Amino acid sequence: MRHLIFLFLVILFLIPAIHSQSKDRAMWVWSTLNIIEYSSSRTDFYNFCANPPGTNDPNAVKGFPRAISVIFMDTHGYVTGDSTQRAKLHFFLKDAHSRNFKVHYLDGDKTWATTNISSGELILDDVLKFNTEVTDPTQRFDGIQYDVEPYLNSGWSDPTTQIQIWNGFIQLLTYCQTKVDSVNDGTVFGVAIPRWYDNTPGITYLHQLQNLVDYVAIMDYVDTSTKIISDGGAEVFYADQIGKKAYIGVETQSVSPGTSTFYEEGWGNMEGQLFVVDQYFNNHSGYAGLAIHHYDSYKALPKWGSNGVDITAPALIDSKYIADS
Repeated sequence: MRHLIFLFLVILFLIPAIHSQSKDRAMWVWSTLNIIEYSSSRTDFYNFCANPPGTNDPNAVKGFPRAISVIFMDTHGYVTGDSTQRAKLHFFLKDAHSRNFKVHYLDGDKTWATTNISSGELILDDVLKFNTEVTDPTQRFDGIQYDVEPYLNSGWSDPTTQIQIWNGFIQLLTYCQTKVDSVNDGTVFGVAIPRWYDNTPGITYLHQLQNLVDYVAIMDYVDTSTKIISDGGAEVFYADQIGKKAYIGVETQSVSPGTSTFYEEGWGNMEGQLFVVDQYFNNHSGYAGLAIHHYDSYKALPKWGSNGVDITAPALIDSKYIADS
């Protein structure tokens, strides 16, 4: 009996650690030519992903930050290129998979929700064709992510036009998810979304989108853990309910306003905030992990920026940040 009690306690102790390891750290990568074309750039990229800033910092909490394991990668020119270009991309995917990365094709344009829906559909077809032209599954994409941002189209501020634009967006996503599902090879389809769809166009529309796609990557572009949690919570909690996934994404490039990015604070401050976010959402099944935008700005980020504050990731989290479930 004592042995059974001991084993039970060990299992209870190990479950949080096992669960924690299941969460990803993803990264958007827009400039990909050097990574695909040159082995030295590829090696630098792999090393960065395996050891993101803060990995060996003496003040970091053990096991955080996690290595980058999922790459959202813009490779449009290679997927739609000639056989030589496609072969280079197949080689990269095989190489990346040998290092335990998952790679999602990344693309998008605001007009794919309005006047150019067919282009978004055709690109989706091209990616699926690219995947099926090889028999080796390690040479295929693991997923496809669209960054369409329909709210950038003219007329979004008008309520009637906004819904028309939204319906075009949903038309595109419906086509894409249906085609991906029809292939049935494990490929997933996701979409990058802003942190405020629950307010505009509204929670019903956000749920419509999340019901449709395999995952969302929330562009939760603020620079405090409290705000990141409050603005990304609706998506993660709904993903819990419907068996889908949601990434929490943050910004590192120089953009305005400064409160929408960690560019000014640096990665030291960012990791302190992200640790709190990660601990808050960690036990939620709908939480896929963190995502960083994007490789070029992330790797250039100093430890402490001009407005940075030396915030060491805490060993214990304030109870107000701990999720109820």
